[in-house]
Amino acid sequence: MKLIAITQRSDNIHARDETRDALDQRWWLFLNACGLTPLILPNELTHASDLLSKINVEGVLLTGGSHSPTRESIENYLLDFVQQQQLPLLGVCHGMQQIQKFFGISLEKISHHVCAEQEIFIHNKLTIVNSYHDYGTTVTNPLLTVWARAHDGIVKAIKHDTLPIFGIMWHPERMMPFAQQDIELMQNIFLGSKK
Repeated sequence: MKLIAITQRSDNIHARDETRDALDQRWWLFLNACGLTPLILPNELTHASDLLSKINVEGVLLTGGSHSPTRESIENYLLDFVQQQQLPLLGVCHGMQQIQKFFGISLEKISHHVCAEQEIFIHNKLTIVNSYHDYGTTVTNPLLTVWARAHDGIVKAIKHDTLPIFGIMWHPERMMPFAQQDIELMQNIFLGSKK
């Protein structure tokens, strides 16, 4: 199994005066189904970069979750890292938004994109995914090709034109059972072909 670095959300637990890194447990099951092993990165840049200097990863996954400045600094570091190392990267939901912002795309508050099932067009084919985001855009730039959109034109998936950097706005780990198209997408990105 290939080892990929994976980011976590950052949750503030006010009742305990704690900030916790967190990851949905379904990621373990989903990544295992895809033939991938995660190296969980902390939301602390010094420790995350130290781990990556000592352990060879073969890709990076930016997971979904909330905004935090420390998390975004890690994700920007990882976007630079994958370009230097020529590694594949997938951003999921918040992770895709971070890719968009990194490459100069502004996001705006949107509505009607938080639902367990949403019809979108993937390569012009109607598909059902989930959707859990309040920010998005209908525009892109020459570096990022759109390959999926919602009915209202909101961008749902992107691919960098020259680098193996991808983004999707749905959560494949939350689909039960896991969608075969999502497993194949992960395998194509991180393993280079379908298993």
